[in-house]
Amino acid sequence: MQGRTPTGAQGIDVSYAQGTVTWAKVQAAGIAFAYARATQGLSIHDTEFSRNWPNIRSHGLMRGAYHFAVPGTTLDDARQQAAWFAAAVKDAGGAGPGDLPPVLDLESNPQKLGPGPLANWALTWLAAVDEALGSRAMLYGPWSFLSSLPRGALAERELWLAFPDTAAVPRDLPNWANWSCIQYTFHGQVPGISGAVDRDEWCLPVRDLAQAVGFTAPAPAPAGPKLVVAQSPTLQPIAQQLAEQYGWQAASTLDRIQGAAAVVCVGGTPDFIARAKAAAGGAWHEPLAGANLWRTLQLVAEAGLTGKF
Repeated sequence: MQGRTPTGAQGIDVSYAQGTVTWAKVQAAGIAFAYARATQGLSIHDTEFSRNWPNIRSHGLMRGAYHFAVPGTTLDDARQQAAWFAAAVKDAGGAGPGDLPPVLDLESNPQKLGPGPLANWALTWLAAVDEALGSRAMLYGPWSFLSSLPRGALAERELWLAFPDTAAVPRDLPNWANWSCIQYTFHGQVPGISGAVDRDEWCLPVRDLAQAVGFTAPAPAPAGPKLVVAQSPTLQPIAQQLAEQYGWQAASTLDRIQGAAAVVCVGGTPDFIARAKAAAGGAWHEPLAGANLWRTLQLVAEAGLTGKF
């Protein structure tokens, strides 16, 4: 198999475990694509998928959806899990031109199926998703797990290989001598995500990958408002005065913050500030305790400073 290259498109994969992702910050960090977990088995719908799926695309990243397989003992089980996954994607807005291939995450075998039945289960799921979503699905899995599958029809599918070793080059597998995407660490750090996130690399540069899937980045959204945010009624008059002086807008509720180009927070409970910071897609300005609020906003407005003063 090939090794990683400096030109491969960089990506991440996320699930509910990453919580609410600030996709504007992810995109600004140079991430070109993201996979989001949609479903698992026959009963789990990822709680963040309906939020992640449209937001990945709207923030200019290529996107793909994956299903965590819990293989049962029948091929009908594979078809049911495929239908469950396809329905979740359609409910979130559907997939189409510009989206990455849907993925079967095959790393669990609770029924202890033999290599042949497990491969047939995977092939059945892949074929059902091909038909349901109109896009040829690919397979994900760790090298050690996929190495047990017999040589056969799975070789015709693209491979997303879990291989968290940044120094080594993976050996060939029975069905694959190349990977299309490689998951090279489980402990990545990316702005806009709290905690660790899986990092991935496509075998193509960003431009070539976008051309291959027909992706065109959406036009930038109009700049959102600049807000001065205060939660408590006693601070809201101050926020209003600051906003009027500098041509910004005053806000006191979280729903106003989504889409803002910049936010100055002049006070609130720790929980409110944490949720406001997570909702803010643009620059965040948080005065230090006891700082002169007028001077803070003056610095922001006149010098374009960001961060915590």
